[in-house]
Amino acid sequence: MKKWFTLLLALMLLPVIALADGVYTPGTYEASTPGFGGTISVSVTVTEDAIESVVIGENTESYEIGTLAVALMPEVIVGGQTLADTVSGASITANAIIRATEDALRQAGADDAQIALLKSTVPAVEVPQNNETDILVIGAGAAGMGAAITAADEGASVILLEKLDITGGTARLSGGCIWGPGSKAYTDMQAVFPDVQLSFTPEDIMEHIAGYCGVVRNEALFLNLAKNSPYMLDYAVENGHELMQYLTNSNQVARPEWRTIVPKYAGAGVAQTLTKMVGERAIDLRLATEATRLLTDESGAVIGAEAVVGGQTYEIKAKKVILATGGFTFNKEMMAQYCEGDYENSVDIASVGNTGDGHRMGVEVGGYIVGEGALGITCIGYNPSTNATLWNPFLHVNVKGEKIMRSDQYYPKVQEIINDQEKGEVYTIYGSDSYNVDTLEGLVARGLLKKADTIDELAAALGIDAEGLKATLDVHNKCAAEGTTDEFGSAPASIKPVTQGPFYGCRRSACVMGTIPGLAVDENLKVLREDGTAIENLYAAGEVMFGNVMDDLYPMTGTALALAWTGGRLAVLDALQ
Repeated sequence: MKKWFTLLLALMLLPVIALADGVYTPGTYEASTPGFGGTISVSVTVTEDAIESVVIGENTESYEIGTLAVALMPEVIVGGQTLADTVSGASITANAIIRATEDALRQAGADDAQIALLKSTVPAVEVPQNNETDILVIGAGAAGMGAAITAADEGASVILLEKLDITGGTARLSGGCIWGPGSKAYTDMQAVFPDVQLSFTPEDIMEHIAGYCGVVRNEALFLNLAKNSPYMLDYAVENGHELMQYLTNSNQVARPEWRTIVPKYAGAGVAQTLTKMVGERAIDLRLATEATRLLTDESGAVIGAEAVVGGQTYEIKAKKVILATGGFTFNKEMMAQYCEGDYENSVDIASVGNTGDGHRMGVEVGGYIVGEGALGITCIGYNPSTNATLWNPFLHVNVKGEKIMRSDQYYPKVQEIINDQEKGEVYTIYGSDSYNVDTLEGLVARGLLKKADTIDELAAALGIDAEGLKATLDVHNKCAAEGTTDEFGSAPASIKPVTQGPFYGCRRSACVMGTIPGLAVDENLKVLREDGTAIENLYAAGEVMFGNVMDDLYPMTGTALALAWTGGRLAVLDALQ
């Protein structure tokens, strides 16, 4: 972790600007502005011609994503005397800190010209000198870091590229849940929870996915990944990855008896563990470095990649290349081509680096894409930080106040149903008797929930039809009282009464966390041409190949991470044979 932190600071600390004398009135100034998870306050101390310190006060920024920016930005601002946004991947928090600091500096006497000067500085970056390696991994998410860690453990030289200034990819933003049937972690958890189902097999999972998604295109690949998933789970735990003494539903509708392991600190904890493991090994991690194209020889074999850092282009020669670049949520052309109908009314909450780079580069050298669909979840309003907030059970209604789905629906299906509503307009309704009131009140305080004494008042606050909502509640509450199911087939226990005020409600938005279409690969993660031959020296792991093992809908909590970091490991083991 120390090595990674030092590398990031070295990249981000900027040359000090020469300022005119008497720019500021010396003193300490305070300001605040909204961040990702709430208000961020700063205390800025200046001399006549320099920013002396930036101290960030208490905040509720998300663990590891926002807190990374909280840790780094004071050093960046003071060390470089700059207000340039340099922490991509944590930009909401970084920008909030910059805005608050700008406010404080204006209080200190900085004018528009001075602020413009502070914002205009760009990083000075040198091109690395050692650009030959055994293994080149492109993308430092769960799959990429899993690959790089394995390469280093096996004694190979490895360069790990990440185009953002932060590791973790979409895994960092996820719930971080993972399955690993047969692992020590599962055995230990089974002892704590003897009455739950943790004994399902890779074959069981594959059968479920084939039924739920309609197809598993490459069964040999899936079984290879699933059977090896226990290794990475246990290895991460051995290296400090913390698991909660808690299990979540794997898919409460299709497999209500199965459970999945939940980590401490969610996906941010996963990213932290893997990043620490990368920093402890002989891995050449290059942040803020984008791979733009693959290099090939006259036979079409991949021999490396072209990379860009700080506007400078250079080549890296490698014996094997692992694409671990994630999905393409932020590439609207690819979304329209491969995910039509799955995202139009949804909020993008994936890693901002997910622009389909690996898909594009793989196709350019002869690969092709299989699969369709998006990885869905939901959030409150349009706030991505609430994507794991106020989950089942729930009562979702449309603008007419009509219930639109079962109360215990699996979250990827919830995203699909909300996305299919006109303008994606859906609202969630709670009574004081249907959910923990302290939780609801906390969200009211943050401005995320509306609160009202009556259903009529709540409907008016949300902008939905009051009579329609009351008619829906009549049926819903009758089912709750009688312990019966509803017209959607909800499990009776999931139908909670909404009879006692105050009442609460919010806009519930569909979100896209990632994408399913991926480069076609064989059972060892080698990228394939349409004629079935493998592109020599090229592998794909993680989200960039998900279309081989699922389709249309995300099938089961814990699948993405299990397949991603295991895939990175298996790709490298095959590459080193």
